[in-house]
Formats: sequence, structure tokens, C-alpha cells
Amino acid sequence: MEITSKTELDVSRLMRDVMAAIPGEPELPWDYQDRILEDPCRHLIDRGARRTGKSKRGAKRVFAHKVMLPKTRGWIVGPSYELAHKEFRYIRQFVEAYCRMAKLPPPHPIRENPGAGDLYLLTPWGSEVVGKSAQKPETLVGEENDWVLMSEPALHKKETWERYVRPTLSTRNGISVWPFTPDSGGLWLYELELEAAGRPDWSCYHCAAWDCPHYDPKEIAAAKRDLSEDAFAEQYGGEWRFYTGRVYRSFQAQTHQVPAFTIPQGWRVYPATDFGLRDATCTEWMAKSPTGEGYFFEEYYYTGQDRATPVHAEAMLAKEAARAIRPTVRLADHHGLGAQLIIDAARAGWKTIGVTSQDRRSRRDRALTAISRKARPAPYHVREGLAPADPDGLYPDVFVMKGRCPNLIREIQFLRWKDSERKEGGFGATEGDDHAIDPLEYIIEYAGLGAVSRHRTNKRQSQPNWKPVHALVGW
Repeated sequence: MEITSKTELDVSRLMRDVMAAIPGEPELPWDYQDRILEDPCRHLIDRGARRTGKSKRGAKRVFAHKVMLPKTRGWIVGPSYELAHKEFRYIRQFVEAYCRMAKLPPPHPIRENPGAGDLYLLTPWGSEVVGKSAQKPETLVGEENDWVLMSEPALHKKETWERYVRPTLSTRNGISVWPFTPDSGGLWLYELELEAAGRPDWSCYHCAAWDCPHYDPKEIAAAKRDLSEDAFAEQYGGEWRFYTGRVYRSFQAQTHQVPAFTIPQGWRVYPATDFGLRDATCTEWMAKSPTGEGYFFEEYYYTGQDRATPVHAEAMLAKEAARAIRPTVRLADHHGLGAQLIIDAARAGWKTIGVTSQDRRSRRDRALTAISRKARPAPYHVREGLAPADPDGLYPDVFVMKGRCPNLIREIQFLRWKDSERKEGGFGATEGDDHAIDPLEYIIEYAGLGAVSRHRTNKRQSQPNWKPVHALVGW
């Protein structure tokens, strides 16, 4: 959804003129911030490393697109007034500089007292800028806004956005801007970003320290030596990292998520299902290219307990019909309760073969290997120019199309080994949902991706037994 405003003039040029009017504020030439200023989407996420100018870019965007218009209102919503004050200062600078350029009177009134919970500015053309604190949710109701700037959103609670802030944008079709550095406590924001990747009215940007022209490369190298891998990736790479014992540590969104594309005819397609009654029921679909790499491109994930297995089957068949998917074979876990659920699904048309791999550890090892980067030929999306080539020629065997499998991405990022007296803990002793991970592992093993660790391979383990578990399930 595009922004419609009178500032459809060159907003990048406008901001360069405004910045030139601020004493002591030389602007570095940087195409990245121009793209953010000119992006037409209604909601914009700007995730990046510390000290890469995220807050100033956010302030520039709301100023150029909304504050410059007459009689608009917007909020800077911080976890506290002190944190909202930073973006407020930037917007005040921009307004005052523009007033000098346009020979207008300065903004009045201006109240800038974060300690007293008072951040307010009124421009000569009647637009309001208000600082708000999520510590006082009662102040986040009762008004409508043209824009919202979420200050340090990784420190906010989910309900701040969903219950209080988002409704204020509806009647004026307002915009939102989200500048932040990832924080391990920001699970809800991570999930929002995953969902935003598949929405047409959202844009997502990412900036690492080494992509920022004012960062000293020597300082980046020093920080890499001083910090743990995860802390460096989070604070200097601007990457989402969730610490302590991740099972799939080698999975990184910027490597494994790729632009969505239409699956070419002739590729093998493998759906796999993890049935649940009290837990989630999930199916993941993967397409395998002729050169061996796999792309997870569709997902069915239902967490409620109000659907019988035949209803799940109908919903999954509908997904296949909508994308004209012709599966090579469907897979499912036949152990225990799964055997009966497979039969129930088959009666409704969702025919599968049972997963009867002899060694779950080998299956997980194979998935870990498939997700790890290695020297291999460039995958299909690189050959087709959908993404740049890796300079080291290292690629995993599996990828996930952006916006298509959000629950798979979430589970891979959050599945952890349980703490135990043994360093690795008992095998299979994990914490976190794995309803989407199990289908991923079934598919990777059946499709022959990855490899089993040599020290865990024997005749019994290396020959998974795949067979129908009932005549109704046969192919």
C-alpha cells in the first residue's frame, strides 16, 4: 500500500537540504538511507547494527512523509520517555532547520522534558509530534495518528503494538517505522518481521556495521575478536541470534531465506506432515531441483484443537490445489498415535507413506549437515540471478522461501538443547516447538540431502525403511 502525500517530491533531496541547514551535521553519501526514504510501503522495518543511524533514518522518514504535511499527528513510542527522546530530538532538529530554510517562525510550543514525561512539538503548519512511553499504556488510547515511530521496538511488549498503537493508525491510514537492533528478548518482533516479509504493505531492511560507511573496519575486527560469535552477529551484524544451546546454530536467515519463485515443472515435490491432537498439526512442502538443492516453499500449521484429522487433510489438499502442487510422495510419522492419524487422513484423500527411519539421531545429523554451508555448485536461485553469489562459494543444501514458512523459521531459530549434566544432554532432549522441524527432517532424509555423520553410520542406520503403513496409504 503506497503512501499518498504531497511530499511525493524528491524526499531524499529534501532531507539533504534539511541536513545541510543543521550546523555541524555533515551528511555522508549513502544510497541505503535514500532507499528507506523513498520506499512506498506503509510499514517499514529497519533492522541493523548499533550506531548505524537507524534512529535518525526513522526520524527522517516520518518527517519527510508526514510531519511536513499540514495538521498531521504522530507518536514516537518508546519503552520509556528517555528512549523516545532520541528520535524526538532528531525531528525537532529537522523541523527547526526547515523553518529556517523556509523563513517560517520556529515551532511553538516545544516541551522537551522526558523526566517529567512531556515531549511535544507543534510546527508552524499545525503538525504535532508527541513522545509517548509504553510504561504508561493508558496514554496510548483515544487518539488517531498519521504516523508512529516505534523507538527500540525490541524492548517493547507485543501488546503495546497490537492492543494500543496499531489501532491509532487505522482511521488516517497511518504509517509506521521500526528502527532497531535485535535483542534476544524480542521474540514477538522477530515473528512480526517473519510475517512482514510476506506482506505487500511492509518492507524490511537490514544493515550490518560493515555496510555502514562511517564504521572503522579495524574497530569491527577488534569487536569480532572481543565478543562471542552470537553477540558480534547481533550487535555488529544486526542479525537475530537467540543464545544458549541452539540445535540448528548454522541456520541464518540472511543465508537460508531466499526470494520466492515459481517452482519449475519437473522438480520433485515432497510434503511431510507431523500430525497432532493437542499439539500443532504441520505440513511442510519442499521442492528439490535437478542439481540437488531443496526449497521449502509452503506450510500448513494449525495449533487449535478443534479440527479433526479429515479437516486437516482437506485444508492441506486445498493448499496443494491453490498452488497446483503435484507431490512426488507424501510423508508422515507413523509411530504410535501417528499410525491411526495417517489412516484417518488417507480416508480424506491425504495419502502418505510412513516415516520408519531406524535412528532419529542420524536423521537429525543429516538435517544439520544439509543446513550447514559447504563448497557446492551455486543453487538455482543464484544461477537465476534472484540473489548474489556467495563470495566463498559456500551454500547449504536447503533454503526457505521468504514469507512462505514462518513457523519453520521460528522453530529452527528457537529449538534448544535442554541443560543436562551431560554436555550435550540426552539426545532428543530439546526445548521449544518442533512441529515444523520434524517434517523438515523427514523430507531431508527421504530426499537424500545432507549426510549422516560417519561415526554414527552402520548398516541398520543407513538404510531407512520407507513403506506404506496401510493399504489405504499405498501409492
